[in-house]
Amino acid sequence: DVKGKNIKLGTGETVNYDKLVLATGAKAFVPEQEGYQLPGVFTLRSAEDALNIRSWVQQKQAKRAIVLGGGVLGIEAAEALLQLGLKVSLIHTDAYLMNRQLDKKSSTILDTFLRNKGIRVFTNNRIDKIEPSGEMLKVRLKDRKILVTDIILLCIGVRSDTELAKKAGLKINRGVVVDATMQTSNPDIFCVGDAAELPGAMGGLWSVGSDQGKVAANVLLGGDKQYQLQNLPAVQLKVSGIDLKSFGSFESDEDVESVYSGTNTSNRWCHVRVKQGHLVAGVFVNSPMAANAAMSASKKSDLVLSSQDIQDILAKDEIGKIS
Repeated sequence: DVKGKNIKLGTGETVNYDKLVLATGAKAFVPEQEGYQLPGVFTLRSAEDALNIRSWVQQKQAKRAIVLGGGVLGIEAAEALLQLGLKVSLIHTDAYLMNRQLDKKSSTILDTFLRNKGIRVFTNNRIDKIEPSGEMLKVRLKDRKILVTDIILLCIGVRSDTELAKKAGLKINRGVVVDATMQTSNPDIFCVGDAAELPGAMGGLWSVGSDQGKVAANVLLGGDKQYQLQNLPAVQLKVSGIDLKSFGSFESDEDVESVYSGTNTSNRWCHVRVKQGHLVAGVFVNSPMAANAAMSASKKSDLVLSSQDIQDILAKDEIGKIS
């Protein structure tokens, strides 16, 4: 009740508020097309989802799985299903896995690594149709290839949970629209995390929600803090057998210089992007010491690096000559 400034809980209890912070999060995205609601199609967002997936695999004695989405979650889920003994196919719409976090070289190394593990990788592809096939599911891909599977796992992003905000009459776009103080269209209501929409801010990341929560808390206590847009936070892929970390964006920027380390035949790779002496992005494959040094340097806004400094960072793992 916006006018009465109170909320009604599921227990029936009513709680009054002076200021309200919404942190309703997001829901896993499920396409509306026919077939995505069939038994055997799952999303992975909570511990309960994971238990339901494991239960289905055990009850059906599943042997084959399809994972849709080649981002961090999709790749980690594909390996988890592989470890359960399933034959796994990974489908990704972009030409390169983890295309938001990696450059082409590191993505190619990752692709080869997963294939060698036994995961079938289909990039630049998508699911066009899902239909029942006896006790299994039949999937037709964009390239007309047909796959048969026991389970499909959707790892294709999230959508802001705006249901409560809509009831409160707040301005909604893809999420709850907020300003840099995390205030919504109602001056007494704030919104943070996956439910919030702030132009330029990344969604679906825990660190972003945490920082936004700190801003809202500061403002509610009388401060004047504003949320500062940031580069993509650091990401580490949790898959056994490969050490892969990245931070920042690899989108084109004329003012950014790229520095590489590694060889075409190596399974180790470093690529950092430098803007006016500051590290703004980096990707590191099997180069943990270089990754840690670069990430530490990138957090120091007053640190201006020379070319030699950057070469020293990339040489931490002694992976060859800098070029």
